[in-house]
Amino acid sequence: MVEIIKTDTGFSILLKVKPNAKKNSIIGGHGNRLKVSVTAPPVDGKANGAVIKLFANELNIKPAQLEIVAGRASRDKKLHISGVTLQNLEMLDIGV
Repeated sequence: MVEIIKTDTGFSILLKVKPNAKKNSIIGGHGNRLKVSVTAPPVDGKANGAVIKLFANELNIKPAQLEIVAGRASRDKKLHISGVTLQNLEMLDIGV
């Protein structure tokens, strides 16, 4: 089950990111992490930017509401989403 952590300003989600994929998508649960694929390479923060853009589009929020707070140089990341409710996260269809 994907771990979603409530914070004072929103929620954090643990991610497993696959860079250099064929398409940008939220794949589903991978243990306690949400598996995500992005077409961007893991160079110069491009994959991180693609993750931010993917979630901003999926949740219909501004990219400024998203921040990778851990794992910037790793495939295992922690994404913080501010200014959203649990109902907003249901749009991700990850069993919230």
